[in-house]
Amino acid sequence: LRVTDLLNTVPTTSNAWQFVRELLFTNNAAEVAEGAAKAETVLTFEDATVNIRTIAHFIKASNQILADAPALAAYIDGRLRYGVDLREDAQLITGNGTGQNISGMLASGNFTAFSPTTGDTALDSLNRAKYAIIGADYVPDGVLMNPADWGAIERLKTSDLAYVVGNPFGQIVPIVWGLPVVASNNMTAGSFLMADFFTSYEYLSRMSTVVDIGY
Repeated sequence: LRVTDLLNTVPTTSNAWQFVRELLFTNNAAEVAEGAAKAETVLTFEDATVNIRTIAHFIKASNQILADAPALAAYIDGRLRYGVDLREDAQLITGNGTGQNISGMLASGNFTAFSPTTGDTALDSLNRAKYAIIGADYVPDGVLMNPADWGAIERLKTSDLAYVVGNPFGQIVPIVWGLPVVASNNMTAGSFLMADFFTSYEYLSRMSTVVDIGY
């Protein structure tokens, strides 16, 4: 999985996206007798605008290489696309929204901090975060973790040295507390991001990755 697999992708053709962002939702829905006044629920918004950013790079290659080595040309194509994917992943997670940066999920105002409980293990903290999100009436659908942290969880053992997560000689699907795990080096070791990603974030995509050859 990549970060984009967790997000609601919205196509756009604009250079900027104007939208309204929810500020407050106070649900006052309640039972009411016939003819009695209904309770008013509070839902407020704010106007916001984000700019669509371009992620790009290039590689020089001679005409002879491109003409004489189709496999090498395909390899260069793949590496260029991979480089864009890596940068996209970094920007979606850690972009600070200034200059040409995307407003990433860890940018100020885009997440709610979680404080671990003293004495809890990593698995305990993940479970508490899951139910904190559910307690706020959202449904968590994924976790972003540093690969080193997920590796530490995979190596957890019981007192008789049996692995907790699964058989190391079998296929271990990266899932914790029923949620898919995306291991990304862009998450700081010792931290994680859990969310109802599909509901909480939108990824605006103007175009998919394109590789052009210029002479």
